[in-house]
Formats: sequence, structure tokens, C-alpha cells
Amino acid sequence: MSQEAFYEPDGERLVPSELTRGPWDPDAQHAGPPAALGRAIERCEPREGGQVARVTLEILGPVPLAPLTASARVVRPGRSVELLEASLSAPDGEVMHARAWRLITRPTDLDPRPAPDPPPPGPDRAQERDFFPTGRPGYHTAMDSRFLRGAFLEPGPAMVWMRQRPALVAGRPRAR
Repeated sequence: MSQEAFYEPDGERLVPSELTRGPWDPDAQHAGPPAALGRAIERCEPREGGQVARVTLEILGPVPLAPLTASARVVRPGRSVELLEASLSAPDGEVMHARAWRLITRPTDLDPRPAPDPPPPGPDRAQERDFFPTGRPGYHTAMDSRFLRGAFLEPGPAMVWMRQRPALVAGRPRAR
């Protein structure tokens, strides 16, 4: 199994690498990588000008370190608003379910409003810190965590930039 991706494709299934493992159960995935497979929603019957505006994700139980199958469908089609649904299944059944609204965007004459607060400094101004130790490779070792303040093991508020190091699925383009 490659350590350069969270998943390896196997026909219609996606086989998880140990990089999907969560810190709480050695036999279960962290919810981050399987949630990202919700990209199936973006690929579902794409439409010109379509923009996914809201996604609701339900984690139905532990996601096992087992092959997964993602599917998506249009539940309620429409000219300007559509409801989409995605499902992520493991060998014993559905483990995650998502619903999303897709809007058809159009140019407007509205003046953009300035952001009320300036954005935080970028990751280049932050300090790289490790996740809390778990004793085995997993999702936490696959993430680049750069803290502007606080840390995983420090009580109180924190601000962190995080990005995944490996690809989501081996051989597929990375999301922007």
C-alpha cells in the first residue's frame, strides 16, 4: 500500500492506507479522509455554473479500515437549485451520508462588502507542531499542522493551518 495517498483505487472501491487511521481506535479511520470522499457530490452530474453551497455530513458509525465505495445522485433536480446526496459504504453497509445543495451561479450587480476582520497570517508565519503522540502512523502523521497560537496539547484556544501531505486517492488529481 502506498504511503503517498490516503486511498488506492481498486475498481469501484477505495482501499484505505494506514494514513487514514484515527488516533482513537486502531481499526477505524479518522473521519477526515472519508469525509473528503464526498467529492463524489461535486462530480455528480456536473452542471455549467454549478457551485456546491452547503454540505451536511452524517457519520453513521466507525469507518473501518476496509475498502469503501462512494456514490452520489441528484435527489431533487432544478433549474437553479438542486439537492444532491452521497453515500459512503464499507463491507457491512453505509458508514457516512451527505446531502448538499448545488446552486447555479450568475453574475450580480451587488457591491462586494469588505471583510469585517483581516484574515489571519498565512501558514508561512506559523510554527509547525506535531499532533499528540499515538504510537502508530495515521491521519495525524499525514497532516502538516502549523500553529499561529496554541497547540494540540495546550489548554485553551488555538489557531492552526492544516493541510494534508498525501493525495486523497492515488493517481487522481489533488483538489484545489
